[in-house]
Amino acid sequence: MLIIRSCSLCNLRRCNAALSKSINDSWTDLNSVLSSENKQRVKKIIAVHNELVEAEISSAKNESPGKQFQSAVLVPFCTYQGKPSILYTVRSKRLLTHRNDLSFPGGKIEDEDNNDLVETAVRECCEELSLDRSKIDVWTKYLRTGKYILPRYLTIPVIANLGRVEELDLRMERPSDEVDSVMIVPLEFLVDIRNQWYTCFKMVKPREEVDKYYNVNFMHPHKRIWGMCANFTSMILPIMYTPYRSVKIWQFFK
Repeated sequence: MLIIRSCSLCNLRRCNAALSKSINDSWTDLNSVLSSENKQRVKKIIAVHNELVEAEISSAKNESPGKQFQSAVLVPFCTYQGKPSILYTVRSKRLLTHRNDLSFPGGKIEDEDNNDLVETAVRECCEELSLDRSKIDVWTKYLRTGKYILPRYLTIPVIANLGRVEELDLRMERPSDEVDSVMIVPLEFLVDIRNQWYTCFKMVKPREEVDKYYNVNFMHPHKRIWGMCANFTSMILPIMYTPYRSVKIWQFFK
């Protein structure tokens, strides 16, 4: 018997239903997905989602006192060559961990961040891309439930818009010691289901009810988008652009 646990995406569906009477819960124009109107719509949807996640975390505190958010990444939407896109970074080959991996700018929360995950994501983005923080238009953070996620992997994505890349004075090669290059992928590529694939992994710590999970892949000709980057991409895109469909959603099963 196949048992599915779909985590945060189930909460999101409930959020959409709850908001359908008060806001326009669909956005079908890909070219204007980064508009101010869509920004306000996305923020409202995710605000309700985050309330549900916070309530779930509060109710589980006694069971999992060590579970907390320890890191954050910025998911940098942008406009490049006139097309709405997402910016990914290729980690330096000189790093000790995850070298040459595709990633989003981000890292662990530091004392200077004052326990603010958004500040963590923005600070790391500025450091890794050598950007001025005034260029980063933060939309919102997207909280995740951690029932089946080890604490060290409970990273929070923060949605932001960098605007027109041509106006950022951004170096595509070696913008910092941590990043070897930048890869910008248009949304029209990411929303095309023909460019998607998926893999199945065994959980590091299997549970009685679930022991495997799906991982979405985007088969970009330059570098495959997979792992946390792909999961965050496939989690956020259906909120930003309603017609988006994924070949698989990130979910646990047995």
